[in-house]
Formats: sequence, C-alpha cells, structure tokens
Amino acid sequence: MSQQGPIPGSIGAVPSFARSGTAGLANLAEARNDGSRPNALPRAQEILQEIESISPSSQEYIQKVALALDNLRHAPEEDLKSKAGQEAVDACKQHIQGIFDEAMTKKSEGDENPALWLAGRVPESEDAEVTLQDQLLSRWHQHKMVNALQSVKDLMPTSGNMQRWLEETGFQDFMDAVDLAEFHSQRAQQDVTKAVSNLLEQLRPEMQPVVQSMLRQGQLDKVENILTMLGASRVEVLGLVGIQQDLQRLKGLDLLKAALLPSSGQVGFPELKNRQLRFANMTLRSALADDPSGLAASAIATLLLQDLLPTCMRHSSESAQAAIRTAVELHVNLDDVWTTVHKIYEGLSSDRQIMSAMLSGLCGEQGRATPAWLLSPDQAACQHSIRSALRAGDAAGLQDACQKVMDTAGGKEACQEEMRQALTRLRAEFRLPVAWDVESMFTGKKLLAKTAIKDPNLLRLFDRLVKQTAQPDVRTRDRKGSLPRTFTAVKAVQVMNAASWATYMHRREVMRQECEHLKARFDRDHWRDNLNGELMSMISLGDRVSLLNSDTPLMPEVNECWLLHGTSHAAAEGITTEDFDMTRANPLGLFGAGVYFGESSSKADEYVEGKMIDGQELFPLLICRVCLGYVYYCDERRPDRRVLESKCLREQWHSVIGDRKKTSG
Repeated sequence: MSQQGPIPGSIGAVPSFARSGTAGLANLAEARNDGSRPNALPRAQEILQEIESISPSSQEYIQKVALALDNLRHAPEEDLKSKAGQEAVDACKQHIQGIFDEAMTKKSEGDENPALWLAGRVPESEDAEVTLQDQLLSRWHQHKMVNALQSVKDLMPTSGNMQRWLEETGFQDFMDAVDLAEFHSQRAQQDVTKAVSNLLEQLRPEMQPVVQSMLRQGQLDKVENILTMLGASRVEVLGLVGIQQDLQRLKGLDLLKAALLPSSGQVGFPELKNRQLRFANMTLRSALADDPSGLAASAIATLLLQDLLPTCMRHSSESAQAAIRTAVELHVNLDDVWTTVHKIYEGLSSDRQIMSAMLSGLCGEQGRATPAWLLSPDQAACQHSIRSALRAGDAAGLQDACQKVMDTAGGKEACQEEMRQALTRLRAEFRLPVAWDVESMFTGKKLLAKTAIKDPNLLRLFDRLVKQTAQPDVRTRDRKGSLPRTFTAVKAVQVMNAASWATYMHRREVMRQECEHLKARFDRDHWRDNLNGELMSMISLGDRVSLLNSDTPLMPEVNECWLLHGTSHAAAEGITTEDFDMTRANPLGLFGAGVYFGESSSKADEYVEGKMIDGQELFPLLICRVCLGYVYYCDERRPDRRVLESKCLREQWHSVIGDRKKTSG
C-alpha cells in the first residue's frame, strides 16, 4: 500500500521539482495491466546511482529522488518486495531524511515541504505502523513547537511595561505564539502545558493589578478582549477569575441599562428593546450563577430598584412591566420590588388606570394577591366577595362571586389568584373535563358555554357520521314527506353545561355500580348476538371517537356510547341550556315515556324541524353521550308501553332497545 500525506504550505499540489520526466528508452517500457512497469526497479536503481554525484542541497538532487520514487511506485509488487527493491526504498528514505535535515537548518519557511511531499510518495508496506512522512511531520511539529515557545519567551513584557504591552500588539503576538506552541505540541504528541503555565505565572503579579485598574476605569471592552484571547484555562492560571466575574456583572448591568432606559421618542416597549433585554438578562443570569459572593445580586437589585424601575414606571406601563418582570427573572426580592412600585405608583399623576390594570396582571402572574392600594372600590368588593366564597366552599356562592368578578371592570386582573383557585374548585365540584374552558362558561347564572367548533378534523368526523349512518331506503312510521338520500354537516357547536355534566357523571357512576352488581354484559358479542348488532353511530366514529371523548373516555361497563337526537331549534336550545326534560316526554311514544335516541341520522331526521339561517335551511341534530347501562331488548312490533316503562322505573333495567330492524325490516 502506498500513502501520500499533507505537506504544510502546499497540500495537494505537485512540486515543480517533481514535474520533470526522462525521455530515455528505459523509461518507456510497456506497462502491465495493473499499471506496473517491468523495468521500473532497474530504472530507479540507475537514478539512485546518479544521485551519488549530485550535491544534496541542489534542486537537481531533489528532482532525482522524486524520479526514483516515481519509478518505485510503478515497480511490480514482487520486485518491490525483493531485497533489491527494499534497498532502493531504504536508499530513497535516507535521501529524503537528508533533504529534510538540510531544510530544518535553514530559517526560511517552507523549505521542509519538498521532503514531506517526497516522504508521502514512498511506497510503504501495509504493516508499517509509522510511515516516514509521519516521522518527519512529528519532527517538524516538534521543531515548530520549540520555535514557538522561544517566541513566547521573547515576547514577554519587560518590567513596568505591562499596560502598554496589553493595549498594543505585544500581548496579541504573545498569545498567537502560545496558541502556535500548543497547536504544534498536540501534533507532535508533546505536552507544553506546564511550560506555558510557568511562563503565564511570571505575568501574574504585574498583570492582575493592571487589568483590575483597566476595569475600574471602565475599559470593559479592552478587558473583555484580553480575557477572550486568554481563554478560560489561562484566566484561571493568571488568577483573573474574579476580574472575569466583575466584568460579566458590569457588562450585564450596562446592557440592562441600555435595554430598559427609554430612548428619545420611545413609545411603549418596542421589540428591539425586548431583544436587548433578553440578551442582558442572559448575561446577568450567568453573572449570578458564577458569583457566590452575592455582589452581582446586590448590584442588580440596587440598579433596578433605585434607577431603572422608577424611570420605567414614569415612562409607560409597557416599560414598567418589562422592568418588573426583569426584577422577578433576576431574583430581586419581590417584597422590595412591590414596595418600590407602591411608592412610585403613589407619585404618578396620570395613566394610573392603565398602570393599575398592568400591575394587577403582574400580581396574578406571580401568584400574589393584588394589594389594596391598587384596587378600586368595585374591585375591592369583588376581591372580598370571592375570598369569602372560597372560605365558605359553596359551589353556588363561588359561581356568583366569579360572575361578579367577570362583570366588574378590572375584576379579573384584581382577583387573578382567587379566580384561579375558584375555577379549580368549580372544575373539581362539577367533575369537568380538563379541556373545558371554565372561565368562558360564566355567561349568567349557569356555568354554560356554547362554542362553534372550528377543528376541521371534528367537522369532517361529524359529516362522515351523518352520511354513513343515513338509511335512504328505510321508511318508518314517523317519517313525514320525502326521504332524504344523504345529509351534510354544515356547522357544529360544542355544548359545555356544568350542571348537566355533573348530573350525568354522577348517574354514570351509579349505573356502573348497578351494572357490576347485575353482571350486565357490554361485550361486542353480546351486542351482536343478543341485541340488534353494533351501533351504526359507533361504527362510523370508529377509533376517532377519542376526538369527541376529550379527556373522559367512554365507559364500556355501562354501555356508554354516542347517539343522535333530532329535534326543533327551540327544543335544541332548551335541551342544551337546561337538560332533557322528562316532564315533556311523550307518554304515547312507541316504547313509552322517555328520551329517544337513534343510531341513524335518517331516524333522527324524522323529528327535526328546519329554520332559515343566513339564507339556508338548517336542521338541528344533537350528538349525545348516552349511558345505556343494563339494556332491555324489545323486538315486539306493538309493545306494551306501560310494561317497558316499568322495566326501567321499577325493575333493574336502565334502557330499552327497540329492534325495529327485526320488526320492520
């Protein structure tokens, strides 16, 4: 295997000395299929003999070595492995080492390149652990390392000249030499850490006070440049860690002032200021983390409380908000912050209403009760009312108190923490799903919200449900007029009714216990073999039923499912606002008095009443969550209504399934 390595200063280039060829007949022998030439080794030997009469320092000498190597690289493998071949390779190596040794004695940069390039052309055996080029490169890096270390010593400052040396090019040249020495030491597999540290230690006594003085004079950029060039490990060796921490603190404070102090003509707190503030906060957080002395924390608190916060509050509510949030983020004592805010607020002559709303909002963010000095009389009354309701723990009282907060200007901002606690309690009291926005349900005396569904996935699911459960060829006794072939879901509304949901969840748990006692079946085989088959609505919803279930999955033990109920617009409004009213149940219904649901959109459509809305006739269809529980199966064509009512009211069944598929086809 042959190897070719890099040559410093001319990587990948063929040197001019290697571009000369020979025109002799011995060099024109026909090559084999593998590219080797039978006469290559004799030709190399011939060239090596010619070299003996040439001066080693001449360009011709180098060219001859290159030519000999070129022939050896084209020698057949068996020739190269022979004794004569190995002697020729060794002779080339000796010549290359001689060229390299000659180059290393010269001062000019790059004289070693020809030898390194030639070393990369030497045909090396595959089992060679270290090639000639590796050896020469290691020697070259070691030579460069020694020269760089000497430069480091030569560039050391003279006594009393430290500040000038740091401010001018001397320090930069010194660090360049240190970096160069460390670079070449790594390539030469040498360790110069101790030697460099010893040299840096000599700088320490004079360098520390000079850099400290520069910092006190406010030359932050110069000090930062010095520390950056040194790097973390050398900063530690020179004992400048404390200065580095001081610098970080001072730079952060300057950045904070630049970010928070309003500029001329500034309105609000623009995005550019926000970006500056984020950078300042990041710098100061690092300063706080690296400063166990507490100097950074003290300086930050002093700057914010005595300078920045008063200026920002007098400028605008936006600037004040940014300053207060910064104080919180940088761990300034909150009691000190709000004491300062109070003093400044009392001295404001205008915009107190806007400032008050902003400050109340910040109290909520921080989980603090809004202080009395921020509240209007109405807000104070709200706060008193909701706190009293929280102590009493009465759900109705909490609802009333929350509604009062919602109806009072600035009430939400003044009672944010109390509202959070109240909403948490109401959610638990009514067992409401996490996905329900309880705050949006305060619309009067009831916890109720009806919101338009915008999720395209849900809208497509509803449309698929009404289309797939349509039975255009089945007409029942309640159908009036023509039979629609298909249906389209135009829009959908989610109903969040806390009272109805709480009643439903309570009744579901009671039914679960009763079904468990009765060993009521709920498996698919039971539905297929003993009832009227799996529900069409549930088949249509499939695994996407989870989109409707929110974070409260269906309970199969009580045969809970989604069914359809068709009605009029007025009845739909009443049902969703209150609940299904059993007093309005029709006693003449086929299966007796009760609430009727269907699995088919066609069946539900028999009971709908249309209404023109925005130029389009729409028909209301309720998609209801229903617990069927212990199901009584009825396949009679004309069942006894009173008997079926008794099954559910006096006996153990919870619902009746009338199998009209069997009786009516």
